[in-house]
Amino acid sequence: MIQQFQFQTRILDVDTFRKSVKEIQESSLAAIVCKSYNPISAKTYLTDVGIDLRPTGNYRITNQPQLVPTGVKVAVFCPCAFFALTARSSLPKKRLAISHSIGIIDPEYRGEIYVWLHSIVNHEEINITPDDKIAQLLLIPYIPVGLNTKVTCTYDVVFVQSEEIFNEWENIFPSNRGSSGFGSTG
Repeated sequence: MIQQFQFQTRILDVDTFRKSVKEIQESSLAAIVCKSYNPISAKTYLTDVGIDLRPTGNYRITNQPQLVPTGVKVAVFCPCAFFALTARSSLPKKRLAISHSIGIIDPEYRGEIYVWLHSIVNHEEINITPDDKIAQLLLIPYIPVGLNTKVTCTYDVVFVQSEEIFNEWENIFPSNRGSSGFGSTG
């Protein structure tokens, strides 16, 4: 059987986003908010798989893992998808690595996405700026084990760039998990 998928990414302004919150929750696969940059429109090629993440400020990275904020939050509304945080293939050229290799962002997580970075060269500090791409997000569908119900998901992803929406994210899209992350479930 051949299945047909229709993908759509909608970039919304703040007013349209606010008017569409209920519709977004009911009919979209996911939503992304970013405080200060638009990672969707910054893609080099339309077929680029990942959404590039950047640090929110200037940081000095040592060989000790350091949490770097990205100014990005996500919400997944379908129990058949999640975001994965992965390294960019160019990260070793900057002499950097993501400390945990890959991060799973559960569908109900609503907090800011941070990247555990460290220098791969002992005793060398690496400077990163908001212009540096330090990681990427992948939206990945999966088959939830133990879910005994029919799930219908659209492949509609909504993006908004707004510090105001970023600060209200957990209230706009409340979840049981909220912003508890990095080992909060055990």
